[in-house]
Amino acid sequence: MVIYVWEGVYPPSDDTFLLLDNLRLTGKELVLDVGTGTGILAIKCALKGCYTIGIDVCRKAVCNARYNAKINGVENLTCFLCGDATTMLRSGCKFDVIIMNPPYLPSTGDPRIDEPLWNGGPHGISLTLRVLNDVDRLLKDDGKLYFVISSLSDYTSILSKLKTMGLSSKVLDKKKLWFEELFLVEVRKCLTSE
Repeated sequence: MVIYVWEGVYPPSDDTFLLLDNLRLTGKELVLDVGTGTGILAIKCALKGCYTIGIDVCRKAVCNARYNAKINGVENLTCFLCGDATTMLRSGCKFDVIIMNPPYLPSTGDPRIDEPLWNGGPHGISLTLRVLNDVDRLLKDDGKLYFVISSLSDYTSILSKLKTMGLSSKVLDKKKLWFEELFLVEVRKCLTSE
């Protein structure tokens, strides 16, 4: 896989590779990549045979992802859209897998310092919460959601919210960095038997 990173687009980093190393796909899934950036995660899914839709709020990132998909020969298995999280997806569009590497660091409150590429809002969980609120609408009953979260964010609120929503979750992997620890969380709907 060859990935070019255009200026102003989030470069693949430790958090990206935490997801890449732990994605278990059969190659038949319909995948949604929220905050696709360079498209590296979507392209990895497509190289495994999955059809993947990547969404990013940054038009330049969408163009960068399309370019990367083309040079990796998977433009027929990917679709990249410019939009805000999942709001542009209509109801009835259900995915087998949703992946996201959202901005997860808490904002400082100073717009001169806060970089949109990493600014996850006051508690570092703004985008994650928005996607979680849309999980019922977008994730198949047997589907999975994978996301990265930081020890610096309010991750306990996310784990608590998952329980109240009737979703099961587990930390699949961790990565210790010098100033934080990253967690890769897998979420599944809790299927009830009648």
